[in-house]
Amino acid sequence: MSQKKATFEAVHDACRTLLDDGKPLSATNILAKVGGSKQTVLEVRKEVIAKLMEDGHMIDPSAAFQAAADPLVRKLWSIGRQQADASFARRVRDLGTINEGLELDIDALQESLEDAQHRADAAEARLDEIMKNYEDLRDAFQVLAASVRDGTNRSGTARAPKPSQVEIAGVLAALERLAGPITHERLYTEMAKDGWDENAAQKARYRVMGAKLAEHVIAPTEKGLEWLEESKHAARAADEKR
Repeated sequence: MSQKKATFEAVHDACRTLLDDGKPLSATNILAKVGGSKQTVLEVRKEVIAKLMEDGHMIDPSAAFQAAADPLVRKLWSIGRQQADASFARRVRDLGTINEGLELDIDALQESLEDAQHRADAAEARLDEIMKNYEDLRDAFQVLAASVRDGTNRSGTARAPKPSQVEIAGVLAALERLAGPITHERLYTEMAKDGWDENAAQKARYRVMGAKLAEHVIAPTEKGLEWLEESKHAARAADEKR
């Protein structure tokens, strides 16, 4: 092996010869032709290869690999893109199916909520009706209890409560204006126009019914109508005297 220094020119010439012979430009092959130290050959070899590529005597191995790999990469990319598009389309279809199912579920839920609301409204109306009836019964019981207390004699036996002239006039006058069977509530409302509060109107109504001057429905009895006529005659007679 020659011990001469591995100069740029010597390594360049050796690399040209190796390329012509179709051999790789390894450090061992270059050293066999130029001699010198392996470290020096490796350092100069880089510059020589760059020069040879610049002069077009050899090509960049990475560029050759890229040129060979590009069609494969493009094909793989195309296949991957097609699979991705197909997967996306399937996902969109699946989401569409899920969305349709959710819309049906939402519609069914809305119908159930509306039906439940209707039932709740009906139940609330029924409860209001029951509470109103309960209040009427409670008021009637309170009036009855008060009347019984007021009409209890010393022996402890109950006697029928007697209405006053004012109570009779108040109840029968309201009934006459309303004309016909009515509810207790309407009677109290009509009596309120004459200044009666509800509690006093309830007591008056109970006592007038107890005296058989009004029916439970409520309407004046024949006895009550006779009382009204007598009251009217008395009022006219009093006016005539004035």
